[in-house]
Amino acid sequence: MIIILIVILTPFLYCLTTLIFCSTFDFFQGKQKFKFPIKSLFYESIIQYFVFIFLPIDLFRKWEIFETKNDKIAVLLPGYTETQFIFRNLRKELRKNEIGYKVIRYKPFFGDLKKLTNDLKLEIDLLLERNRKYEIYIIGHSMGGLIGRYLLENNSYSNVCSLIMIATPHKGTIFGRFGIGKCAKQLIPNSRFLNGLSKSSISNTMNLYSQMDSLIYPRNSAIYFENNIALKDKTLHNSTVFNSETTKLIIEEIKYGKCNTTN
Repeated sequence: MIIILIVILTPFLYCLTTLIFCSTFDFFQGKQKFKFPIKSLFYESIIQYFVFIFLPIDLFRKWEIFETKNDKIAVLLPGYTETQFIFRNLRKELRKNEIGYKVIRYKPFFGDLKKLTNDLKLEIDLLLERNRKYEIYIIGHSMGGLIGRYLLENNSYSNVCSLIMIATPHKGTIFGRFGIGKCAKQLIPNSRFLNGLSKSSISNTMNLYSQMDSLIYPRNSAIYFENNIALKDKTLHNSTVFNSETTKLIIEEIKYGKCNTTN
């Protein structure tokens, strides 16, 4: 019984602690009034519960690849300690709209972001070897957005149509101090990795963020140079990916966005 309670309460307490921290510091620094969205907190806790549950499960099973006759394909980049589960709703909508996708598995799981970026480059090269007509849309959540950004800042791809970043800590987050692995340390504000990112925008980007993010602090770290869209709902961090507005914007970008590829 005690073990069950611990399993149930841990995600809630985790989300509660990070939300209180971010909201309290914002309040005392005069950045915004103290906000405590109860509904959003419970929704985030439920998602975090499944993130924890699927972490060991997904590490030992094959990650999903969905191919269609359509030349459009989404490359999905999970965030820190996340698996393909984080894109569950988005994958469902991509299938419904006959858009292919591939979820990238990080090896090692807590590895150097530069190495993970090199691995991503190999994955994209393999996709283009199979189909030179692919129109690729890179979609990254949290840390995944940084990996996609670093890739496109250092490589040129005519077949990559757009980079969509969701709840991405562009200037880092202090919660990186509590993580394990090199990638966690690279998420800390003013890390060598973050300071090495370009100081100007990549073309064809979309940056989706929440003003109530509970894992990115300072919260303005979630803002990119341009093409920022603040979600209307008070989502926290992982729930930003599951948000219906997020899904709608991504599907519209892939289906109707302009993509000037050279095949």
